[in-house]
Amino acid sequence: MTRYEGPDRASVLTGLAEGTYYFRVRQVNDGRPGPWSEPLPVEVEFMSRARVCALLGAGFLVTAMSLAAILHGHFRSNPAS
Repeated sequence: MTRYEGPDRASVLTGLAEGTYYFRVRQVNDGRPGPWSEPLPVEVEFMSRARVCALLGAGFLVTAMSLAAILHGHFRSNPAS
């Protein structure tokens, strides 16, 4: 089954379930396709929910602390505001 055919040098495939997939590639020169490569294995793995939650929490913490530092600096330098 052909998942992509086109002129770009990199493609992104989304919606794949976890598992091992095998892809073959070939070069096309002046409209003439070359031979197919040997199958190339690609392993699809998802991050655990715990890791995703930890990364989202860390991002929230950094954003909140940055906003607090900006507001603190603003009110400290402009007491009349």
